[in-house]
Amino acid sequence: MPVKLKTLAQAYGITRKGIEFYEKKGVIHPAKNNENNYRYLDIDDIYAIFRCKAYQKYGFSVSDAARIGKAYTLEEMEALLAEKRRDLEAELLDKRLSLEVLAMQQLFISWIPESLNRCVLRRNPGYYYIDFYSLSADQPDNPHIAEGGVEQVRRWMAYIPSTASFKTFSFDAEKKLGGEMRVGFGMIAPHAAARGIVPSESVHYIPPQDCVHTIVKSLYGDGDIQSRFAHVWDFMRENHLEMAGDPFMTMVLSVCEDGESKQFENAWFPFRK
Repeated sequence: MPVKLKTLAQAYGITRKGIEFYEKKGVIHPAKNNENNYRYLDIDDIYAIFRCKAYQKYGFSVSDAARIGKAYTLEEMEALLAEKRRDLEAELLDKRLSLEVLAMQQLFISWIPESLNRCVLRRNPGYYYIDFYSLSADQPDNPHIAEGGVEQVRRWMAYIPSTASFKTFSFDAEKKLGGEMRVGFGMIAPHAAARGIVPSESVHYIPPQDCVHTIVKSLYGDGDIQSRFAHVWDFMRENHLEMAGDPFMTMVLSVCEDGESKQFENAWFPFRK
């Protein structure tokens, strides 16, 4: 039984202009009653709109959705759906990784009130980091990415917050910070993200370990490491803790205060009792 355009628009919750849009795209082909000038859709048109709206929801364009069921063989239809499924799976993975990275950043920000210039015993969540460049004595300010690592870095960069950074420190002969500092870009690697990351010459992994954790805020380029972490040394002495590896830092977020760029950074000091 033919249905008026107005009735169909009400049933689908779309405007008459929306119905006309589907007509222009070739999804439907209304018939006109010359006696009353009403235009009507038959059952095939109704199914075509239903099918088109469904495939639009799956990510198909209106033009592709209009052709589905009309211009494809079974084999072509299966291939088309398989391709769209792969696209959606990749998009879902992308969104899931982005959600996990954002959730981790939000967690770190929630730590700031209790950890800013204070010490808390925590287990670091595990870090992958890209060693883009080194500030060590043998390679001062020399950008580098290992051969074959460019594609991996390009994939990874999609999930690294724009303020991400990574610094590792070693000790000098007097067991003070600053003997060597390496700087690169890093991120928290959730389990889902870790599947796409392969340690290499330029991509490294620091596994979870018990650490003295603190958050510090400083100006970019502030090199006064000793005074910045004096409270950590005091805490370790008071609690009879010994360093169990090189400390490292990761960015929490960057802020602008009084016209100056400042950054909050996680600092992790592996320890043993």
